[in-house]
Amino acid sequence: MTHPEGSITMGRAPSAGAADSPEEQVMVRDSAISFRQRDAQISRLKTLKQSDLDFDPAVWRAMVELGWSAMLVPADCDGLDLGLGAAAIVVEELGRVVAPEPLIETAGLAVTLLGQLPQSSQRQRLLRDTAAGDVMPVVCATEYHAGKIASLPVAEAKTAHFALNGSCDCVPLARAASGFLLPAQLEGEIGLFWVPRSTRGLTIESRLLADNTSHAKVSLNEVELDHNMLLGRGACVERGLAYAMDVAHVLTAAYLCGLMAQALASTIEYLCTRKQFGRAIGSFQALQHRAVDLFIQSELASSVVSAAVACLDRSSDPIERTILASRAKFRAGEAALLITRAAIQMHGAIAFTYECDIGHHLNRAMVLGSRRGNTPWHLRR
Repeated sequence: MTHPEGSITMGRAPSAGAADSPEEQVMVRDSAISFRQRDAQISRLKTLKQSDLDFDPAVWRAMVELGWSAMLVPADCDGLDLGLGAAAIVVEELGRVVAPEPLIETAGLAVTLLGQLPQSSQRQRLLRDTAAGDVMPVVCATEYHAGKIASLPVAEAKTAHFALNGSCDCVPLARAASGFLLPAQLEGEIGLFWVPRSTRGLTIESRLLADNTSHAKVSLNEVELDHNMLLGRGACVERGLAYAMDVAHVLTAAYLCGLMAQALASTIEYLCTRKQFGRAIGSFQALQHRAVDLFIQSELASSVVSAAVACLDRSSDPIERTILASRAKFRAGEAALLITRAAIQMHGAIAFTYECDIGHHLNRAMVLGSRRGNTPWHLRR
């Protein structure tokens, strides 16, 4: 297959199962392209918008069957351990069709966090079940990521259980989650708990977002958890959360690269077919110059994200990883918003109609551009 210009390339330190060779990169991308063209076309979003769902469960199940939920799961937990590069290629292709399925939140952020925690039977079970698509864990880390440690839920150790009280806000896709990986204040340090959705005392207040997905406030009122629901505490949790967040930033940036590339391609196609004054509007020099400027922004973002993908796994310095991740998220988020807003303008009035798909790109760019820090936040970071 012919791959679009500006596509992200993979890179990672060698490990068992890693897809490192150019041939393996091509195989991963071809699989993702074939899937999005066959099973995840952007036109399905119109139907999905009429439902009360964040994503299509059948499409998510198809992704699981392709092994995408297991891409970052360690081999000893029945995973593929393909590495960040393979995951970045897949989410980039999904970005081209604005796929809302929870690959970044579950197979990216949650799996990476679990992989950084100490060995335990609960951790092993969660990784295996996530790889198999039997559970969909979501991380509640907005407050922790923003540095608002005092706002985290409080866990109190009892004789036979932990008692949790408090709330976490802006939790993505919470209404579809099987449970939550939830950081809480525990005896002067951070503890990470697995909180199943069905736990008594847990409530979810969902809010609809611009792209028809949702986030929610997850509240805990005297929630009782067995001791084995504590997955880790202290420095290992803090290191795991920091690394998992960096991986999520890079994967989100890769998704936005695919989204903006397709938005620009669709816009150029429209400029070549829409006629005004007897000729295609793409022949007007002002629009040509603007399209070139947008193409440059897309290419710059793709280059920065490719560098982050190549270097993140290789770096042992948490500060360097943070810089790489935030630079990628900043560049991709800013470029995606610039390109999708310009795409609406260059399409003209038709961009606001139900029949036109270009609006989906802008709505998704606005949501993901702000998730886990908007562009000014990442620039300051």
